Amino acid sequence: MSSELRSAQQYLEDTTGDQYLTTMSNDLDGIFGQGLRQATITEISGETGAGKTQLAFQLAVNATLPPDKGGLNKNTLWIDSEGEFSSRRIIWEFHGS
Repeated sequence: MSSELRSAQQYLEDTTGDQYLTTMSNDLDGIFGQGLRQATITEISGETGAGKTQLAFQLAVNATLPPDKGGLNKNTLWIDSEGEFSSRRIIWEFHGS
C-alpha cells in the first residue's frame, strides 16, 4: 500500500474487492458489515471482562486460517502496549479453533 495521498474515489477503487475477516459469529459479523475488512484498524472498547482481548486473540488466529475456514491465510502482528500478552492463551486459542 502506498503512502501517497489519494482521493476518496481512488481509495474506493483501490479497496474494491477487499477481503473480510470473520469473527466466527454471524451476529458480530453483521454488526461489522461482513466482518472486519483487512488492512484497516477497528477499535473495540468495553468494560473490563467484556471479552475484548478474547475477541482480539480469536481474530488474530482467524486471520491465519485458510479462506475455506473463514480466514485470510495471512500473518498477524500483535502490539501489546500493556505487557500482558499471553503466549499460552494464544496457543490455546489456535489449537482450539
